[in-house]
Amino acid sequence: VLISSRLRPATLLNTPCFGAEDGKVNLKHSRYLRALGAAVLTASLATGAIPVAGAAGLKSMRDQAQAVADKVTDLERSLAGLEAEQIRLAAEVERTGRRLAVLESARHDAQAGFDDASERYARRAVEAYKDGANEHLALLLSAESLGEMLTLAEATAAGAHQDARALRRWQRARSLITSAEDATQRRKARLLEAQVRVAEVASEIGQTIEGRRAALKELVDRIDDLEAAARRQAVRREAEARLVEAASTSGEPGDGASGGMSQEATPGGPAKSGYIGTGVTFEGLASWYGPGFEGQATASGDVFHADGLTAASLDLPLGTWLRVTREGRSVLVLVNDRGPYIGDRILDLSQGAAEILGFTGLAWISAEIVLPPE
Repeated sequence: VLISSRLRPATLLNTPCFGAEDGKVNLKHSRYLRALGAAVLTASLATGAIPVAGAAGLKSMRDQAQAVADKVTDLERSLAGLEAEQIRLAAEVERTGRRLAVLESARHDAQAGFDDASERYARRAVEAYKDGANEHLALLLSAESLGEMLTLAEATAAGAHQDARALRRWQRARSLITSAEDATQRRKARLLEAQVRVAEVASEIGQTIEGRRAALKELVDRIDDLEAAARRQAVRREAEARLVEAASTSGEPGDGASGGMSQEATPGGPAKSGYIGTGVTFEGLASWYGPGFEGQATASGDVFHADGLTAASLDLPLGTWLRVTREGRSVLVLVNDRGPYIGDRILDLSQGAAEILGFTGLAWISAEIVLPPE
């Protein structure tokens, strides 16, 4: 059973179609991919689409791709956690900066209070020195009573003590604020260092993720190529088996169930080209490229020519041949590009192919996967 490289192991019959560009589920096109899966599954069971060694190698590559994808997921979670930590650290640095501003203002206020208390204390000391002990004694002796003398003595002492207490209080406040400011500065420095470390680790993880994604893309591309080759081989064997069966039952090779020599094709179409029909068909809305694409590179690397017979598909492997039919007209086209990306359209045809089918806008078409002659 072939397995989609974009999913964990699951059979193609139960796998929705995935867009090659964005990896999003696209159920609109799953109808014909289910038909393709059925044909491939039949051929695989009948003849073995992949040799045993090839199947084992493909499974090993899928397991390796899944392991890389899981590692990328883990790294992305780690990176998301680091980005959240960067946001938290930035907020902490901002809060610490605001606290430093508040402490700086408080320190300036404490310094101003300390300077004022120092000035008052010094002024009182100078006045006491100038007055001398005799002036102080004369003030006490001038009291008319003992009570007044005690009151004057206490007032003089209380003023000196008050100035000293104020000076010590502002000194302690200034010291505490300075200590808090220093601690906050150290905290801010630690936060900034943590920011640098987190940024470095996030950068390293980001680079690792890019490397793992590149490796994963390379693995997925290789798996896609192997699966596409296996599908083509399986479809070819299925078609050959049908032709052999038809030849053995009717004696007329080409008129059997494969539809490989359908008489409904236009002259010069698949019936006379030697292309082998596979019986794998689908239908839906088709559009054409329109002007402006001439000379541009396609997804396969080919140069687009409007008059060429090519098509774009979101799901079919590049290099797939299709017989596209509309109202009795048929044309062989090669899928060499990705698209269309609008609505329910399933194919984008070149202008040359659209002209053969006789439409210039949108048209309902049917298509069959065909195999080129050997």
